[in-house]
Amino acid sequence: MNAEQTARVARRGLWDEAKRAAWTDPARRGKVLGNIRTNIYHVPGQRYYNSIGEKNRIYFQTEEEAQKAGFRKARD
Repeated sequence: MNAEQTARVARRGLWDEAKRAAWTDPARRGKVLGNIRTNIYHVPGQRYYNSIGEKNRIYFQTEEEAQKAGFRKARD
């Protein structure tokens, strides 16, 4: 069994229904928006906050959470 199949069976990662619900619900997924391609995060009101492509987005509850994940704040 490969890693994807193992994760599906164990309901981990993308196959964890609770996590998937949190990621898709704007009220639960957090307002700090990270770009997984650049490892830069944006907060609401910053210039490029809405410019991040959907496939490159990752959401965080706080700036501290984004920083712990290895992201740095956008400079604008």
